[in-house]
Amino acid sequence: MPDYFTFDFFFKGFLTGLGIAAPVGPVALLCIKTTLIHGRKAGFAVGSGAGFADAFWGAVGAFSLLFVMDFLKVHFAEIRLFGGIVLILLGTSIVMKKSTTRDPEALKQIDQNLFHDFLTSFFLTVSNPATIFAFIAVFASFGIHTDGDISKALPLMTGVLCGSMSWWYMLTFSVSFFRWKISDENIHRLNIVTGVLIGLFGVGAMLSAVKIF
Repeated sequence: MPDYFTFDFFFKGFLTGLGIAAPVGPVALLCIKTTLIHGRKAGFAVGSGAGFADAFWGAVGAFSLLFVMDFLKVHFAEIRLFGGIVLILLGTSIVMKKSTTRDPEALKQIDQNLFHDFLTSFFLTVSNPATIFAFIAVFASFGIHTDGDISKALPLMTGVLCGSMSWWYMLTFSVSFFRWKISDENIHRLNIVTGVLIGLFGVGAMLSAVKIF
């Protein structure tokens, strides 16, 4: 095993990734909704996007990329405002969407939409600049200091990715057992509830951005 792959940093990164991914947010709602309607594969595609976005922010913190953090501090409000608008638009589109678990045409398109689901989730997660500051806070609580040293930063970043992806797999695996218990009549209600909640997350992001301005 390479010298740079130290278990200590990997394990701390794993716990960090798991802890950052676990709280319920817009991506978690999207992941649950997608799993219930389109199945485990589609739901995990959504989760994977968030997992890789977490790994990206984990890398920024692990490699001490100060220029990225300085940029986020300067443009935090603008990014939050833009992210809030995107969440509101996404929530609106979900409310307006008519989905069914037994629509043959929709089922054929699931595999074709996996990359789109991945990108949507990745963008939603990576456009939330608060994530990097959450990573910095957790790293500080663990007493993690890499100073940009690749022998420490690389296993830390890998651990973040594995921890986050483990959470999304467990979530989609658990939720998928309830998929066939949901009737087509309730799918539209599910879309409405999910879309409204995601939209509310967007409103919250916009309000926080306005306060910063």
